Amino acid sequence: MAISSNFGNAFSLLVASAWFPFTPILPIQLLIQNLLYDISQTSIPWDRMDPEFLMVPHRWSMKSVLKFMICIGPISSVFDVAFFSYMVFVYKITGASGDDLGLFRTTWFVIGILTQTLVVHLLRTPKIPVLQSCASVQVTVMTCVIMSIGISLPWIPYVSQALEFEQPPLAIYPFIALDLVMYCITTQIVKLIYVACFKEWF
Repeated sequence: MAISSNFGNAFSLLVASAWFPFTPILPIQLLIQNLLYDISQTSIPWDRMDPEFLMVPHRWSMKSVLKFMICIGPISSVFDVAFFSYMVFVYKITGASGDDLGLFRTTWFVIGILTQTLVVHLLRTPKIPVLQSCASVQVTVMTCVIMSIGISLPWIPYVSQALEFEQPPLAIYPFIALDLVMYCITTQIVKLIYVACFKEWF
C-alpha cells in the first residue's frame, strides 16, 4: 500500500511540476501528510485478515508488489489531475499572476491525506470493504482520527499559519467529497479487474 501510494504521489508531483509554475505543495506540508499517513498505519498489526486468506500459506513476491504498484498507484494521479483541472477552471489558479497558491496547496493536502488514509480499507482485502470485509475497530478508529486531523489542520490557529495553510471555502468541500467517492469506486473496480486478471490480490 505504501509503495503504490508513494508511486502515485511521485507521479502526481511530476505532472503538477510540469503543469504549474509554482511549487504545488510545500515540503513541510508533504512531510506532515506522510507523517499522518504513517501514524494511521500503526494500527494495521491489530487488523484481521479474511478467513479464507489464512487457509493456505502465501509466499512474498516482489513481482506481485511491482504489479500492484503499477496498477493501483496511478489511480490517485488520475484524480489529482482532476483536482488540478478543477482548481484551474473553477478557481482560476495558474500561478501566473499571484493566484491564491495557499488554497491550492491546502486543498491538495486535504485530498491527499483523505485518499491515502481511506484507501487502506479498499486495499486490505480483495472483497468489497464494509459490505463483505470490515477492518478491525483499531484500524477504523485510527482512520477516522487521522482524517479528522487532516481536515482540521487548516482551521487550527497558529498550526495553519506555521504550515502555511489557508482555510478552504466551504464550497470546495462538496468537490472533495465527490473526488473521494469517485476515487474509492474507481479503486474498487480496478481491484476487481486486477483479481480477475492475475488471480491474486497480495
